[in-house]
Amino acid sequence: RCPRTTTAFGVWLLCIAAAPPSLATEVKVLLDHEAQVRAWAVPKLPESVPSAGAEFVGREFSLSIPDGMAQGWLIVLDLELGNVAYTAWDGALTLWNVKQGDWRIAEVEVRATYENKPASGLAVLRSQGRESTRLLGGGSATFFGIAPGDVSVLVRYVSQGAQHETVPQRFQLELQRGEAKPVLQVSLPQAPDDIPAAAREVTSEPSKSAQTPSGARKWLPIFIALVVGVAAL
Repeated sequence: RCPRTTTAFGVWLLCIAAAPPSLATEVKVLLDHEAQVRAWAVPKLPESVPSAGAEFVGREFSLSIPDGMAQGWLIVLDLELGNVAYTAWDGALTLWNVKQGDWRIAEVEVRATYENKPASGLAVLRSQGRESTRLLGGGSATFFGIAPGDVSVLVRYVSQGAQHETVPQRFQLELQRGEAKPVLQVSLPQAPDDIPAAAREVTSEPSKSAQTPSGARKWLPIFIALVVGVAAL
């Protein structure tokens, strides 16, 4: 405990200086435009848009900080455009001014297929010199907080026991777009090992029924020749 007597005033000042700073219980958020948003204060930056959050309408609002969170991240999602902004929070920040350059695409989906079938592998997305990787589940992977502009996507996969990767494909992402969650399609040139061999044969080779005539078709010309011969006689 720190003494409160006048004789120990100097020690009291030292105690105040050494005491940990009080954490902010809420942060005032100022947006660069009017919007309906959903906001979070979380201890770690997520890999996808979090679930339930506080919703606000307008250009400014106050975001409450969960009890006991000493540091973390503040996240704001524009519900109409599907854009997200986030910033690190150190416990002392009480005002967050969201600028136009802070917005990113909230979620970008990469879909990988081989002959219209979902394929497994590792999706790699590069944007502004940064590389992010996600495992494909059911032929799909979702990336969070992607900066707008030019991005490239490739897929690393295993075919016949060897590792391959597709040629990087380039896409242009904009903050103003028709779909909130852009979908980037990548086609694999070879069948990955997760697609069963039977499925590959069906898609890559014509069926036997199309190649070989049935028994009735085989004997039909002979039958017609016999009928013609009998009629001639």
